[in-house]
Amino acid sequence: VHDRIKRDMPGALVLRMPSVEALKHVPDRSLDFVFIDAVHVYRYAKADVYGWVSKLRIGGVLAGDDYVGEVRGVVDDFLFAEGKQIGLTLSIHGNVWCFKLLRDDE
Repeated sequence: VHDRIKRDMPGALVLRMPSVEALKHVPDRSLDFVFIDAVHVYRYAKADVYGWVSKLRIGGVLAGDDYVGEVRGVVDDFLFAEGKQIGLTLSIHGNVWCFKLLRDDE
C-alpha cells in the first residue's frame, strides 16, 4: 500500500508509526485531511481525535472508520465537548464519520 500511495499521490506523507507518535512530526494547522483507522479502544481513539484535530487547517476534514462502539463514544463526546467552540460539523456515511473544522479555537 505504501508504494502505491507514493506512486499515485506524490504529495502524500505516509508515516508508519503509532498515530500519537506521528503527531510529533506534523505541524499544527497544516493538513487538509486526516483519516483515522486505528485501535477501537476509547482511550486510544480519544488520543487520536483530540490530537489530530489540532493538525487541521480551517476547512480541513478529520475522518475515521468504524462509527460504532467505543469509537462512536469518542466521536460523540468530542462533538459535544468541543463542537461549538471550534465549529465542527459531523457527517456519517455508513460506518465512516467525519468532522469539518469551521474555525479555530484560538
